[in-house]
Amino acid sequence: MKAGDIKKTLALLTLWSFFTATLAIRPLPIMAQQQTFPIPGVTVSATKTERDLFDTPGEVGVITTEELEHIQAQSLDDALRYQPGVEMSGGPRRIGEEPVIRGLDGQRVLMTIDGARLNFESGHKGRVFQDPDLLKTVEIIRGPASALYGSNALGGVITLTTKDPADFLERDARLGSSFKFGFQGANREPLFASRVFGRIGQDFDYLFSYTGRRGGDIKLGGGAGTLKESSEALNTGFAKGVWRITGSDEVKFSFQNFNEDGRVPTNTATQTNTSSLVSSRETRQATYSLGYSHKSPDNPLLNLQGNAYFTGMDISEQRVSDGRKLDLGFDTFGFDARNSMTFGKRSDLENILTYGVEFYRNDQKAKGATSATLFFPDSHTVYTGLYLQDEITLWDRLILIPGIRWDRYQTGASKRPSGTEGQFNFKAGALYKVTDFLNLETSFSTGFRAPNFGELFIAGTHFPGAVFAPNPDLKPEKSRNVDVGFRIKTDRLLFANDKFQFRNVYFHNDVKDFIDFGVRFIPPFGPLEFKAENVSDALLQGYEMETAWEFYPGFTLLGNFTHTQGIDQDGDVPLSSIPPQKGVVGLNYHYPLWGLTTGFRAQIVDNQDRVPEGVSKTPGYSVFDFLLTWKPREFELLKAARFDFGVDNFTNKKYRRHLSGIPEAGINPKFAIS
Repeated sequence: MKAGDIKKTLALLTLWSFFTATLAIRPLPIMAQQQTFPIPGVTVSATKTERDLFDTPGEVGVITTEELEHIQAQSLDDALRYQPGVEMSGGPRRIGEEPVIRGLDGQRVLMTIDGARLNFESGHKGRVFQDPDLLKTVEIIRGPASALYGSNALGGVITLTTKDPADFLERDARLGSSFKFGFQGANREPLFASRVFGRIGQDFDYLFSYTGRRGGDIKLGGGAGTLKESSEALNTGFAKGVWRITGSDEVKFSFQNFNEDGRVPTNTATQTNTSSLVSSRETRQATYSLGYSHKSPDNPLLNLQGNAYFTGMDISEQRVSDGRKLDLGFDTFGFDARNSMTFGKRSDLENILTYGVEFYRNDQKAKGATSATLFFPDSHTVYTGLYLQDEITLWDRLILIPGIRWDRYQTGASKRPSGTEGQFNFKAGALYKVTDFLNLETSFSTGFRAPNFGELFIAGTHFPGAVFAPNPDLKPEKSRNVDVGFRIKTDRLLFANDKFQFRNVYFHNDVKDFIDFGVRFIPPFGPLEFKAENVSDALLQGYEMETAWEFYPGFTLLGNFTHTQGIDQDGDVPLSSIPPQKGVVGLNYHYPLWGLTTGFRAQIVDNQDRVPEGVSKTPGYSVFDFLLTWKPREFELLKAARFDFGVDNFTNKKYRRHLSGIPEAGINPKFAIS
């Protein structure tokens, strides 16, 4: 971190503090102490049961509805940008974004929405086809999680949960509607969202929603011009129903239809506007999810959860220069059913045993030019997984969470033999409550990722003089991770009414049979051949810190820091995908008398010069954001309104993320009225 960046951050924080201090001349009402603390307290994804984050071994982040709305998340990148250990690559075009957790990217990070797996990935076509305005929570598991989630959870898991009708309905209301208008300046993008929601009888809630965005080309930071071929139109329709059949039984159904239309380069991470490399692309994703739960307080041995889903992806492209077409379809069907049994709820022992089964199938099909069927051959993969987990609490002081999962998968393609593999994965977490405010934790977890269709079966011309070659003999990638850390949570750090939380963890992740595309000449005078191979064993290690301190009623200081290193152990050279050191500093002020919340965030990123030969180094940068939310509950005519205003990158910094060839968006004022 440069001295100039530190001085700039401190100066901006000082100016912001003077601004908010003008609101704090009068004594704050007691309501200020009722503000939700910035580090949420509950996770579901970490164990597939509801647990307190502070008492859960393993590293999990939770982003709440309020935080998503306060930062006005326009994409998943916006939602994740302040989280430790998490980055987004492939931007600034939304359609090319992919998550990176602790240096592992692509399908090494599992994504789900309402329990449905989002398994699609294909070169430069992105993975994130969701509108964040529909999201209720985002949970991030940092580190391998295949003992619960199977394949693709090699580096971590991102679980998205959509809003329920009850999140909009006021108490005793039967029918309601909401409208939201917004705008962001970096691409002159208006937002319109409308929702109708209601309750039939006492048992059935419903929600219908439409969200539309129309963005122009993105204006880059520091006077770098405009990113050509980055305009897009997005439309999302959403419906959800919740039926409480009995006091113990509930059924949820959701449907989401996402549509994105625009002109983009073949490689969305480039700035090219050459017509031979630009296509008109339409991306459509439909997700259906049906969930059932049964929980009876009279029977602690029966807590059923089940979810069946179908996700259909369709991408249509037409190259601008010659009209060549591609139609690609990728479908995933699956279900996950489990039961949790609670034993022995005594002062010296509590035991929650969870067991379940998961099944899903991926199907890929393409049509168009001959190259389409070579790049995207008709392929399928069938997965079946069985898992078992035990949550043991001894003397209300020691928590042990072991788990095991077995997966069997079969992959095949047209005119090629199919192969079958089996894989066991384990986890073992332990947490010890040293005192009421200090926890020590450690965990061991394994992960795996089965090779995808592109790595196994891709063929055809990459570019003149270079070809892709299939490799159906690839082995799955495997990882073994150890976390060791401690956590502090206290209501009296320095002052009588302050609140303080701190988490620190060291991680060590050993990845075997890493898959990458090797390059060789075909003798004697043949072209270059690109072929996916198990080329290396990788080691990723580092540490993450996160803190929040409400040092005075309404004033909260936030911060986190991430440091990751990665090496190819075969060649003893740095891995190219490792993001640089990153720190986040923030300050929030909440004034309940006016329903006002303001915030400031600074992202301070170091140089990344630990790269292999031939990979460009990335210079460091600092980016500053301002946030403001007003809920005028004291004014009768405006009590149902909400006003959000913010400015991302308000110094108009020109910067690019590691491994990106495109600078990020410049100054981005944005507002929303709902």
